[in-house]
Amino acid sequence: MSYFADLRKFVGSRPLILPGAVAIITDEKGDILLQQRSDGGWGLPGGLMELGESFLKRLDCTFFRFSSFMYSLALTSI
Repeated sequence: MSYFADLRKFVGSRPLILPGAVAIITDEKGDILLQQRSDGGWGLPGGLMELGESFLKRLDCTFFRFSSFMYSLALTSI
């Protein structure tokens, strides 16, 4: 069970602020990769971070799970 699910058992439906990570992933033409969410909508690839997980680890796990592309992660400052 995830940290989020464990925490949700204790607080019920009260609002939570949880850390997460998303990424803007583009190809050489500038097109942006989107992932289809479980509710049918579209959004940037990412997800909630587990306790002790790094930003890059979350993005790596998320992108690897939803993509068959070869990739490498690099941080870019905006």
